[in-house]
Amino acid sequence: MYTHHPDTYAHTNTPHPPSESGETLADEQQWEFQSIKHSKDKLTAKQEVRAEQLKFDLKRGFISSGLFRFSRHPNFFCEQAMWVTFSLFGVAAGGPALSYASAGAAQLVLLFQGSTRFTEGLTLRRNPRYVEYQATTSMLLPWWPRPAKAED
Repeated sequence: MYTHHPDTYAHTNTPHPPSESGETLADEQQWEFQSIKHSKDKLTAKQEVRAEQLKFDLKRGFISSGLFRFSRHPNFFCEQAMWVTFSLFGVAAGGPALSYASAGAAQLVLLFQGSTRFTEGLTLRRNPRYVEYQATTSMLLPWWPRPAKAED
C-alpha cells in the first residue's frame, strides 16, 4: 500500500507564475493580433491604436512582436515549461524521478514538438515570408533574435 507524509507533495500545488504568466501573455497577444486581423466590424479606438502598432505584423500576416519577437511559439514553450516544472517539483519534494507526473510531462513535450512542427508547416504554406521569421527567431526557447541575412 502506498503511503506518504502529508508534506511530501506540498510544493506540487505551487503556482508557476513565470510560465503561466508567459503563456497567458502570449495567448493574449496572439488573440489580439488575430482579432484585429480577421475583424469584419469597425475596430474600437483601442484596437485602432493596437492595429497601428501591429502594422508590420498585419501586413506580413503573422505576429512577430511582443513575446513572439523572442520565440515563434512562446505560449507552447511556457506550457511545456509549466508541466516540466510541475514534475520537477514532485522530484524535489522527494518523489521518484520517473513517475506519472514526469511521464505526463514527457508526453506533453513530445506532443507539442509534433504540433509545433505541424503548425510551422501550415504557416509556411500559407505565407512564404514566414521563412524570414524562421531564420531570425527561435522556434520555442525564447532567445534574442538573430540578425537577418543580407540578400545577395
